[in-house]
Amino acid sequence: MEKEPSIRWRKIDVEKARRAIKNFNSKIDYQKKAHPENAEFLPEKISMKQFKENTLTRKDFNYNIENLQAFSKKGSEKIKENKNGVKATEWELNKIKKDIDRINRKIRKEKKDQDKELNLIHGQKNGKFNMQPKEYKFNFNDFNKKNFKDFAKWAENQFTQKKIRDDSITYFTHLKDVIYGSFSNEHAKIIIDNLTKLGSDRLFELYEKGIEEFDPYWVYNEPIAESLKFKLIIEKIRIYQR
Repeated sequence: MEKEPSIRWRKIDVEKARRAIKNFNSKIDYQKKAHPENAEFLPEKISMKQFKENTLTRKDFNYNIENLQAFSKKGSEKIKENKNGVKATEWELNKIKKDIDRINRKIRKEKKDQDKELNLIHGQKNGKFNMQPKEYKFNFNDFNKKNFKDFAKWAENQFTQKKIRDDSITYFTHLKDVIYGSFSNEHAKIIIDNLTKLGSDRLFELYEKGIEEFDPYWVYNEPIAESLKFKLIIEKIRIYQR
């Protein structure tokens, strides 16, 4: 699977982000003064630190900048109300729709990868997993005040640094299980001790970059002797421990 590399921050990126953040926060301040009755429905201001934490790739950068800039458009601050009395800005509703579209694209890609993996493992054509995640739909009128707030926060958090960190822990737990099932206890302990020194976040980042020795599928399915596989993994770990 092709992995998207982590963003390399350039001076022009920092300047663009700071400008977008400044304009975003300034409009929030202006709207709170001009229409204090709508203050609770406006988005929260954002800092450069928060922006960077939620920007892991170039694709994230473009997506997050676009969201900030969208709030500067005329009418984005207008308040919409659904049949249950829930209020939100035009900007927030559009952002949720984009977040859901992004989540659904990820789900479709994961389905495709799962089907491909099933075919490789079982030699089947048009194989399908029985349990696949369903895509999400967003209809503002379906929500009451509490579940709208929870849903909006959930959609936003799918691509935050915290979500990535949670994913890294899940990934490392799975990788350790695969290692214990593929190596002798002695080799497994040595590998896991060394991987632990890298840390789950760093390890997950390397896996996302496509380092095959850190891919559970490679560990389990690569058709080579255990001794050679052990040597290749240890050598790769040492490269990234430097």
